[in-house]
Amino acid sequence: MAKAKMMTGCRASAEGAKAAEVEVICSFPIRPYTAIMMELAKMVADGELNAEFVHGEGEHAQLSVTLGACAAGARAFTGSSGVGVTYAMELY
Repeated sequence: MAKAKMMTGCRASAEGAKAAEVEVICSFPIRPYTAIMMELAKMVADGELNAEFVHGEGEHAQLSVTLGACAAGARAFTGSSGVGVTYAMELY
């Protein structure tokens, strides 16, 4: 059995993305996603996660990059707040 490990919820979310072997991460800092984004950026910078890390200029770009990556066949990950998701969906 695996040894139990304490971590924050944001770190656990980032670990889930790592376990899913995501290939593209698109981020835009908005709470509560900012801490997850920072964990993922550190994983990519440290070589723990082999993924493209894209900084979107806003919620619209964030969702567009993520959907484009998925359409191209990549495993993509993003996150936001409830209001951020609602705003991003305006384009669709």
